[in-house]
Amino acid sequence: MGLVYSYGLENVIKITDATTPISLIFFILVLFVMIKEKKIFKFQIMDMLILLLISYSLLIGIFTSTALETIQFIFYSCIFYFFGRFIILDNSKVLKQTIFLFSSIIIVALIFQYVSNSQSFGRVMLNNANPIGLGELLTILSLTSYYTLRFEFNKNSYKLLYIFFFLLSLFCQIVIISSRGAIITTFLTIVLAEGIFFKSYRIITSSGIVLFLYGLFNYFNEQLSMMFPLVSRFSVQSLLNSQSIFGSSTSIGRVDKIRETLISINSKPFIGSGFGKFYPHNIILEIWSSIGLVGLLIFITILLYLSRIIVRIDNNICKLIAILLIAIIINRMMSFNYTAYKNLFLLTGMLLSNYKLMKDGIINGSDRSSNNN
Repeated sequence: MGLVYSYGLENVIKITDATTPISLIFFILVLFVMIKEKKIFKFQIMDMLILLLISYSLLIGIFTSTALETIQFIFYSCIFYFFGRFIILDNSKVLKQTIFLFSSIIIVALIFQYVSNSQSFGRVMLNNANPIGLGELLTILSLTSYYTLRFEFNKNSYKLLYIFFFLLSLFCQIVIISSRGAIITTFLTIVLAEGIFFKSYRIITSSGIVLFLYGLFNYFNEQLSMMFPLVSRFSVQSLLNSQSIFGSSTSIGRVDKIRETLISINSKPFIGSGFGKFYPHNIILEIWSSIGLVGLLIFITILLYLSRIIVRIDNNICKLIAILLIAIIINRMMSFNYTAYKNLFLLTGMLLSNYKLMKDGIINGSDRSSNNN
């Protein structure tokens, strides 16, 4: 998970780039394992789809993008899928411990900055880090904490610790970095995961609970805002008046960017306009506007194949990876651009490898699920 958390860590320790050295180290380790074991993973349908997406991006990029833009999409995003294909987990302990370790480092830094700037009412930044990026890392912590409790409630002796981390991550998302996208992603992922991995009707009940809590939050928003000013950003009124969403006479909002992207898609629906031309903050629209209809169909096929795997998962290791992946996909529907899809492709590779090996009985999957409550 060091690759996932590299963005947050490089802003905590104030270095320019942590992703590249971590990626190089991981690549060297992969090569070492391949040479030592004299084997490579068996190619699956998903591998072919990812390679098809890369190949098509290279081909169409000749006509629509610069070489640098195409390379950025491949090496900052797609290539991490193949890194994920080499990450095998016999149990979820290492995954969770890594998430809690890196998240704790980021949270301590955020709280220290928050306390140091207690007289300031702005969003807390770490070395000018994008709060959306930090919000995603906190979302990973909140979901890991919540579903560790859900999957292992009867046999887990650290219930209070996981509850603490869940509430602390929500506090940081709302009060400290004030990331609306992170909170929306967290609760929407919980709603979907409840229906997918437990009972289908729980999509309705969990949606009702989330809406009730949001209504309660809005009712007490004025009082809460007096203690924590940034809480006001999450009210219905603030969302409807948000310049970052709807723009203003002096700034372009996300709705304006989506409109511009749709116009470009309408003018070049089949080949696209190339990478880096439009930033709609939506992965579907960005891929369509960048590499055209064929590229979009390849990507949608990848998502559909992922969905087919996710609904068949029967062990908690793969469930946790799938839940984090669902959160990443939801977040990519609201934020980020083509150079920041690393986490999506990395977790996709991890899910495929662990799902296939557990299905074939090659690794034991000691976290096999028997919980349908």
